[in-house]
Amino acid sequence: MREWFRQLESRFVFLLLGGAILFFAFLSLWQRNQMIHLGYEIEQLHQQKAELRRIHQSLLVEAESLSAIERVEQIAARQLKMSPVLPEQRVYIKQAKDGRAASDREERAR
Repeated sequence: MREWFRQLESRFVFLLLGGAILFFAFLSLWQRNQMIHLGYEIEQLHQQKAELRRIHQSLLVEAESLSAIERVEQIAARQLKMSPVLPEQRVYIKQAKDGRAASDREERAR
């Protein structure tokens, strides 16, 4: 009976150790799989970031070209039939120390 109990005990220990080894092997495989998946995801995000930076740069260039003073003057003259401003028609705005904006005409009126 003792011999049978020892055999059962050694089988149980063998199964327990084997199960632990299998558990850690599957855990290691799962972790490696997750790392590979996250690596692909990180690479995809890097590519997306580079594409967004390229788009941002092209939009900055486009905004700069659209707001160029020469272009605005051409549109004003051609489409809106505006004429160049005369020196006496200009109003310069100064920012006061309190943060308010005041024109030269307002300054002279004070």
